[in-house]
Amino acid sequence: MPPLQLDHNSLVAPGEHVLHVLTRRGYFDLKARDIHRLHDRLHPFLHGSHEEADLLAAVPGPQMGILRTYLGKLREVGVLRDGPPEMDAEAALRDFLESVGEERPRASAWIGEHHVYVSLDGMGPAPADVTLRLCFVTPGEARRLLQDLGGPESWIGRLTCVLVEAADPAPSAADLQRRARYARWLLRNELDVRQGAEGFQMYRLNAATGALERTVVVEGRTGSALRSLPDQLGVVRLEAVEQLPLVVATAGHPMFEPTLSAYGLTYPALREHLLRAFLAGIVCCSGEVEAGSAFRSGALGSPLRSYIPVRLGPGEAAGMSIAARLSELQMEAAERLAEGRMSPPGGLGWQEVDLLREASGQPTVARLQDILRLRAGSIPGETAVTAEGLVLYRSKMGRSRSFLRARAVGELLLAHVQDQFYPDLQPPGAPSFRPACRHLDFSTPRELRRILRDRLHALSAAAGPLRIRVLRIRRWGIGLWMGDLSTGGEA
Repeated sequence: MPPLQLDHNSLVAPGEHVLHVLTRRGYFDLKARDIHRLHDRLHPFLHGSHEEADLLAAVPGPQMGILRTYLGKLREVGVLRDGPPEMDAEAALRDFLESVGEERPRASAWIGEHHVYVSLDGMGPAPADVTLRLCFVTPGEARRLLQDLGGPESWIGRLTCVLVEAADPAPSAADLQRRARYARWLLRNELDVRQGAEGFQMYRLNAATGALERTVVVEGRTGSALRSLPDQLGVVRLEAVEQLPLVVATAGHPMFEPTLSAYGLTYPALREHLLRAFLAGIVCCSGEVEAGSAFRSGALGSPLRSYIPVRLGPGEAAGMSIAARLSELQMEAAERLAEGRMSPPGGLGWQEVDLLREASGQPTVARLQDILRLRAGSIPGETAVTAEGLVLYRSKMGRSRSFLRARAVGELLLAHVQDQFYPDLQPPGAPSFRPACRHLDFSTPRELRRILRDRLHALSAAAGPLRIRVLRIRRWGIGLWMGDLSTGGEA
C-alpha cells in the first residue's frame, strides 16, 4: 500500500476536541473527544514514511476502529492522501516549470495524475493523451478554439490559453522569458486550485504593458456551462436606442466576421435569434460546412433518420435558412419554394385589408397591433393566397409571406412598428436591421407540423417528392439547423 501523507497545501489547527481544517475543498471542523491529542501523536507519521497498515499494527485492537475513523475523516476533507512523498511531486513540477523557456518553448510531462503540455509559441502538436494544456496563442488560434467550443472538434480535458496580440508573430527571447514566468504561475493555479476541474480559460496578454487579463472562463463541457460564453465575450449588445416598444440589438465580435442586427418584442427571443445566426455565420466562414458529409438530405417533411449524407460545393452554404428546430427549417424551405412558384403579382387577386384587424386573435399579433394603435387608427394593406396556400401581405413597408397567416401579418407589423417608433434606425450605409420572427412565435409545434404536411402535399403534387439538405450545428451550448432545398447532384 502507498504511504500516507498530509497535503502540503492544507492547514490543520488543533483545538479542544476539534481539528480546524482548511483544504482545497473548503473549511471543515472535525469534532470528536480527544481528537486533538490523537492528531498530535499521529502527525509525525503522516509525511510519506508510513503506510496505514503500519499504524494499525502499532495500536491495540480496540483502538483500530478509532484510528480508521480518524484517517477516513482526513481523507474525506482532502487533507490526507495516499501516495509517494509529496516533495517528489513538488520537485518534479518545479523542475518541469523551470525547464520551459527560451531554449524549450514546448514541453510535456506527467505531474501527479495529469499529463501536462505547455507551449509558449502557439498550440503546437500536443501528445494525444494530454489532460491539461497551457498555450500562448495567436488571434487566429484563439478564434479557432472559440468557434469550436461545444462542437465535434472541441477540446478535451482542461485548456488554458493566453491570447498574445503582438505585431511580430515570432516571439523574441525576452517574450519567451516573460511568457515562461506567466506559465509557471498559471500552471500552479491549474494544479493547486482547479484540481480535477474540466474546463476552458482564456487570458489576454497586453504586449506593451505585460498585463494579464482573464476574459473567458468555462467550467465544464455541459451546455449550461458553455451558454455563458456569449455574455462573457459580449457578443450581443443592445443598440443605443429606446428599448421600448421593441428590443433592438446587434450580434458581433472583433474576432469573427459576421455582424448581424435585428429587432423584436422580447430580449430573450431576440438574443437567441441573433446568436443562432451569428454561430451559423462563424461555422460557414470557417469552411467547416463544406469540409465533408456533415449535411444530410431527405424528403421534405420526413423524419431525419431517413436522410442520407451529402456533400456541398464551394459557396453552397451561403444564404441557407437558419432555424432553432428542424420543423421550422422545413417550413421555411417549403415557403421559399411556394414563393418561387407563385403567379405574377397581378394575377393573385389581391384584397384590401386593415393590418390592425388581421389575425388579431393571435397573442403576438395582438400585441403588435396594440402598439401601433398608439400612433395610427388603421394601417392599409393588401393580402392574397397562392394556389399552394402561401399567404401574402403587402403594405408601404414591404411584403411578407408564410403558410401561417399570423406570422405573415406579424412580420409586416414588426416593420411598421420599427418605422413608427424608430424612423432613424436604418440610415443609408448603416447595418441592416431585420425583424426577428419565428414560426413558433405564432404556432404550436404540433400545428406547425400539421400545416407543413398539408402544404407539402400540394407542393409535391406537380413536381414530385421534394428534398432538403440540412445540417445540425451545436456550439456554445446552443443548437441550430441550417439548410435549403436540394438542387440535385447528391452524393
